[in-house]
Amino acid sequence: MKVDFQNMEAKAVNIQKTTGTISDEKWVVDASNNGKLQSRGSDAQFNNGTKITIPVSGKGTITVLSYPNYHNYTVGGKEVDKDTYVYEYDVADAKDATVDIVATGTSYLYSIEKSEKLSKLLKIIILCFMMKLKMIWKI
Repeated sequence: MKVDFQNMEAKAVNIQKTTGTISDEKWVVDASNNGKLQSRGSDAQFNNGTKITIPVSGKGTITVLSYPNYHNYTVGGKEVDKDTYVYEYDVADAKDATVDIVATGTSYLYSIEKSEKLSKLLKIIILCFMMKLKMIWKI
């Protein structure tokens, strides 16, 4: 799941001093503490007082790309120190697990992407299904 602010119209996302959602997964944006998340046509302004909460499960990564040197936020409680930041999570059996992206100053975000890794069991099931389809197609 990816939210690509670089290829989004200006103000397609415009959450200021309130709450809202972004992405098909309905990531929660809380800008009620005088915050702001607003797409600008080339990026999104992400101000202090704003938090993006992303639901997660299993193992995976959250990758945040920002405009050079405008990475004033934390991901999962860790201060970001680079323009491309990859946060790895492993929540195994946790129910209602989330990762927060919290603005600590003004930032300009290019994109946020969540990638969940498939479990070994799911990979085996998919592989078996694909092999079965391949056998059916040969007949």
